[in-house]
Amino acid sequence: MKYDLRFITTWPKRPCGIATFSANLVGALEKFRGSGHIGDINVSAISKDPTEYSSKVDYIIDQYDEKSWHKNTLDAIEKADNSDNS
Repeated sequence: MKYDLRFITTWPKRPCGIATFSANLVGALEKFRGSGHIGDINVSAISKDPTEYSSKVDYIIDQYDEKSWHKNTLDAIEKADNSDNS
């Protein structure tokens, strides 16, 4: 069974050690996508400023906006429920 993964984290272009670590972790996990265990890997980027992100980021969370967190959570749950890998 393949598992889809979602990371909720800061992400590069944001100068942050956690963003760098997360990008490196996702990059390493990408190498295992052909193993049959890992499906899609997506990122919800926690942002404090408007910026553009890589295609890996499919949601952007405004770290200061509670509604942004709530909407992202609901969207991510719906996406997981509709996944072929759930």
